[in-house]
Amino acid sequence: MGKLKRELINLKNLFIKNEQKDWELLYNDRSWEFLHSVEQRPRHYAIAGIIAEYTNEGGQILDVGCGYGTLFHLISRFNINYTGIDFSKYVIQECENNFIKKNNCCFEAVAFENYKSPALFDVIVLNEFLYYFPLKKINYIVEKAINILNNKNSILIVSMNKNPKSFFIWQKIHSLTQVKQSLRVINSATKSAWCVKVLQRAA
Repeated sequence: MGKLKRELINLKNLFIKNEQKDWELLYNDRSWEFLHSVEQRPRHYAIAGIIAEYTNEGGQILDVGCGYGTLFHLISRFNINYTGIDFSKYVIQECENNFIKKNNCCFEAVAFENYKSPALFDVIVLNEFLYYFPLKKINYIVEKAINILNNKNSILIVSMNKNPKSFFIWQKIHSLTQVKQSLRVINSATKSAWCVKVLQRAA
């Protein structure tokens, strides 16, 4: 699949309708492999460092929209319990093939809206995830994440690049949470940039 077609599908997912069939197409065609590339790693490095800072041994981590499991690859050496979910069955199968022998991880093909959490989490990661929802649904998604955090010290990590929706999404997030830390992560080679925030339940 050419880059133009990939970008058109992504724009449709961002602004018109986010559909599982489109993600399956992109993953099956290997069009999203660049998300697992070195160029995309800075945001994952930042998130992995935050998890190392805020998580105790045996901590429960939920990675929503986990894709190829890039984050798990970086934190698998930590003594944590990792759950990765994505609504692409194809990419979850890849994660299981690559990582399932490790006893501190599990993966599930499910949309976050339909996810039935078996546990509460110390860290929930929404990495390049929220702007695939209509703005009217952001509060519901963020509130669902907040409600399955373990306690007041647990954190929600949100990463987004700058696009026409992210400004409005951050406004909604800030109305529901308190910001504990905010980082701007830049890949100086490609000029890609992300805002990564550590959030907690509003006091």
